[in-house]
Amino acid sequence: MIFGFGKGKKETSPHSNRKINKNIEGIMNELKKTRAKECQNLGMSVSKMGQDLAYLDRKVKEYYNEAVKQLKSGKSQGEAYEHIMDHLTSTEMDRRIVEKIFSGK
Repeated sequence: MIFGFGKGKKETSPHSNRKINKNIEGIMNELKKTRAKECQNLGMSVSKMGQDLAYLDRKVKEYYNEAVKQLKSGKSQGEAYEHIMDHLTSTEMDRRIVEKIFSGK
């Protein structure tokens, strides 16, 4: 073992490089644009689309607040991401929201 060669490589979680994106307004705007196009393609009425986008707003804030709470409890950003994905998300939209929140570099 000269110069540290042959040592085992430290295993890391595939989500350990996740960083929280602090631009919550940018996240909401990007997700709203995408969701509005999806709603139009589905043929939703304007009032139904408004309800859908309001739901999206609430969910983004809810998951962001949960991420901050997890970080304050001492978890790393990767652990917070895994906790939220494993225990709180149930739909594809929820997963996309969490992906965007933890997309920071």
